[in-house]
Amino acid sequence: MSTAADREIVRRFYREAIVECDSSACERLLSTDFVLDGEPRGRGVEFTSTAILRVRDGLIAQAWDEMNSGAILRQLKGAR
Repeated sequence: MSTAADREIVRRFYREAIVECDSSACERLLSTDFVLDGEPRGRGVEFTSTAILRVRDGLIAQAWDEMNSGAILRQLKGAR
């Protein structure tokens, strides 16, 4: 698969799964052995992050996500 095709699968994932909140996009676009490092959970908060995704055989196989956890903690503590 080409680099352009890899970029398009990542764009589709963010558009369909994240922006459009389509949970079935995960079934279509993530590999069966998908690995996620740094998945945030819990209350809704705003923060910045950088994600690096590895594409294998036309599906997203692995992701690394570096996020501003300090901003998350400040918001959660303030929400109590």
